[in-house]
Amino acid sequence: MPDVQEVFGMATQKVRPDEGFVERQQGHQRRRARNRRFGTLALVAAIGVAAAVFVVRLAGEEDRSQPAVQPTPPPAVVAEGVDLLLDLDTGTMTPLPENIDGRQYAASPDGSRLAYVAPGEDGASQIFVADLDGSGARQVTYDPVGAGLPAWSPDGTMIAYAGSGSGIYRYLFVLDVATGVSTQIDDGTLDLRFLFGGGPQFTPDGSSLVYTGGGGPLPEVRTFPVAGGKSTLLVGFGWSQDLHDAGNVSLSPDGSLVTMMGSEIGGPGAIRFVANADGTELRQIDGGGSDPAGTWSPDGSRIVCSDYAGKDILVVDIATGDASVVAQGSGAIWLDDHTLLIDV
Repeated sequence: MPDVQEVFGMATQKVRPDEGFVERQQGHQRRRARNRRFGTLALVAAIGVAAAVFVVRLAGEEDRSQPAVQPTPPPAVVAEGVDLLLDLDTGTMTPLPENIDGRQYAASPDGSRLAYVAPGEDGASQIFVADLDGSGARQVTYDPVGAGLPAWSPDGTMIAYAGSGSGIYRYLFVLDVATGVSTQIDDGTLDLRFLFGGGPQFTPDGSSLVYTGGGGPLPEVRTFPVAGGKSTLLVGFGWSQDLHDAGNVSLSPDGSLVTMMGSEIGGPGAIRFVANADGTELRQIDGGGSDPAGTWSPDGSRIVCSDYAGKDILVVDIATGDASVVAQGSGAIWLDDHTLLIDV
């Protein structure tokens, strides 16, 4: 996949990817397969890490102080570059089926299906859907430039994603999973410069998408109705008297809490926070970037995120703030309250 600078440049400049973009994606897949043969650990930069990087740069701070992570047993080691399922109750790690070889995973609400990004029939990045056992794998987007950042609706009938349609910019789309029909829901007036700081996420009622954008020089998080209309500020400057900017925001399953990367006014940048959805009780917790749609456990008690280096996976208890290293990898999402999909 393109590196952080390249992807962020594509998002901020709103230009068509250069001619070598597809070849680099294909090269990534070949390297990943080769890494499996030679037993090399592949550490892939996650979207969530991109969020941490750009918020640090925008905030102009490099202080990454965090609460101490609780001592834990040695984390499970992800071997041979294979993405895995981790049972947090037993520690059992099970490799994904070989035909599911992707990135930017998103789990359906019942945890039985995955949406993910892989090279499509024309070589461009497209979204695929498969059952968790690898059966029924199929390409569901055919964007001429490429699609990515999938997120399931709460009822499992739709997938939101970022694509280009027939243009050169990035737009928000919603795919009807049953019919395979994709609908562009914005008219190109949304400011998606910071979209790669965190993909879209449906609100708990499924009526709107949450995305990282902003009309000013700093990232903020907004909502946009699936039926079309105007965007509304969710988290950003002025949302909390202490918060300077925000990105990589994820809503809890019931919509009462948010967690995000951001910086305090006059304070360090690239810190992870949790707060009530109205901006009250803002507090710092441990952790770095995450996949917004897969950040919260289904019961809303924990979040999963990477560390700042993108090497370890942390599970953070929201009530206590305690963080535990559970595996090595670049990112993770929840399948259910005790199972994680680890993306290496």
